Amino acid sequence: MYGDAGDVNFLEDLNVKKTKMIISTIKKFDENMVLLKTLKDLNPHLIVILISHYVEEAIKLYEQGADYVILPHYIGANHTSLMLEEYGFDADKFTDYKQHQVNELRNRHQDMMLEALQMGK
Repeated sequence: MYGDAGDVNFLEDLNVKKTKMIISTIKKFDENMVLLKTLKDLNPHLIVILISHYVEEAIKLYEQGADYVILPHYIGANHTSLMLEEYGFDADKFTDYKQHQVNELRNRHQDMMLEALQMGK
């Protein structure tokens, strides 16, 4: 279904009674709050994962019942820290990982472009 996540009527039309998890990448805090409240009212056992770029907003989302809030800059920093622990000063390992990441980014971009073309038909 396609609709506005900030529209309570649209959210109520979704069949979330049997849904186990919703992951939203909406960046707007107010829309996340509406989404979270509406979904949890419809299905209190639903796992709701949201995204935020601000710690204060993430805390508010947690306080309102979010099961997990993705904070991209924290995840990125944590991932980089783990890479530093594992790779140390081995430039070859960084080069290998870089190539892996470039390939993944190209594949994702290509998939998104194909999807956009198919939707335009």
